[in-house]
Amino acid sequence: MLVSRGQGVFIPALMKRTHHCSQLRKSDAGSAATLVGWVDSVRDHGGILFVDLRDREGLTQIVLDPANAALEAQFGFNQA
Repeated sequence: MLVSRGQGVFIPALMKRTHHCSQLRKSDAGSAATLVGWVDSVRDHGGILFVDLRDREGLTQIVLDPANAALEAQFGFNQA
């Protein structure tokens, strides 16, 4: 569930973080990672969403394509 800034997010008990924010590197591309933190900001740049996720260790930028059908099903993005 993705919610607006300032609201809590439900985290299932079985989800455990694999990395802290700022820990992922280019060499981790393509591998699965579980991050736990809060959404600091969301920016929409022409249909691509940039989400800044923070935790006590730092910041990770997540790039989402709302046109992705799997993301639409999971988070309910409105496709234009």
